[in-house]
Amino acid sequence: MNTNTDLNTIFTKFVEKIFVAPKGPLNFFKAGEDTITDALIIEYDAQKSRKVVAKAKKRGSKATLNGTGAFTNYSHQPPVYKEEKIYTIQEKDLRGAGEKFYENDPSRQMKLIKQTAKDIKALSEKINKSLIWQACQVFSTGKIAFSTAGYSENVSDIDFSCPAAHFATLSNAGTELYWNNASADPLLNMESHCRLIRLAGGSPVKNVIFGRTAWHNFKANTKVLAELENLRVNYGSIDPQVPGMDGLGFKGTYFIDQAQVNFWTYDETFISPNDNTTETEFIDPTHVLFIADGEYELWFAGIDVIKDISDLALSAFLPGNGNVSFVGDRVASSLYVDARVDKDLDAVLIRVQQAPLCIPKTNDTFGRLKVLA
Repeated sequence: MNTNTDLNTIFTKFVEKIFVAPKGPLNFFKAGEDTITDALIIEYDAQKSRKVVAKAKKRGSKATLNGTGAFTNYSHQPPVYKEEKIYTIQEKDLRGAGEKFYENDPSRQMKLIKQTAKDIKALSEKINKSLIWQACQVFSTGKIAFSTAGYSENVSDIDFSCPAAHFATLSNAGTELYWNNASADPLLNMESHCRLIRLAGGSPVKNVIFGRTAWHNFKANTKVLAELENLRVNYGSIDPQVPGMDGLGFKGTYFIDQAQVNFWTYDETFISPNDNTTETEFIDPTHVLFIADGEYELWFAGIDVIKDISDLALSAFLPGNGNVSFVGDRVASSLYVDARVDKDLDAVLIRVQQAPLCIPKTNDTFGRLKVLA
């Protein structure tokens, strides 16, 4: 191992090898090159209605102009997540967690590379849980309650202006009885909510995610059992399978409204950053989430960094008199790793940064039903 390039390659491959981050509802948010930017604010246009029908025109007549009135412009500023871990040479010379007492690596460099990669993995997984929480918030409420939930420092809540009717609660009256009521009709409730979302968003619900208690009550309901055990008509089946979608448990399918709907459960928890003590469920146990085909994107805004004057991308724009050593910059990155020196501690602090935001560009293609008190 003779060059920094060799070390960087080994380090990157090792991080990729050990980094596994179950995504749960985050699976539905797609990220790519087009969703990574150095901008501070994410802007996009959403079509106001996908029900609009084109007019028939006489040949040779003017086209119908689709101006700004047909679209709504949205802009959101993603928050920044910054996590760091102290990194001292003395500490890395000691036995790490899970290592054998007399384990010998080929070189001290390799030992440091592996341990640093593990540190970055731990910090990245912590941020990844925040992304899952964002996705669950979007599908559960149409908002992300950064400030309201106490999960931020001076970051305002984000409201995606979703239809209020898509986030409903059963009334425990008439045909909308809570699912722990012996006379409840969960399939009817789901049919109504699926139709509501399809008519608003223009596409049928394809995936339903049950909260823990909602699922237990659903599968125990006598009307549900009667439908699934009907030998003459097979609308669907409860057929749990492992593995399911990354982090989600697949439970079966059922034909609802106008589509074959996949049933999923997500029963994962996290420690609230509000007090670093309270264990909280990602999805409220009493909720059922409805997700139709739509545009769900995971965006990464720019990361503010301090760069050395020797950075080739900046050197051409800076004065050459040697008075400037560092300069501020904003970079496009889905995951930015850097280090800072604390001379008082004789240590380096490894820092992982992301500025992500789950954005439902179609804000009327999903919803939630609260099925228990």
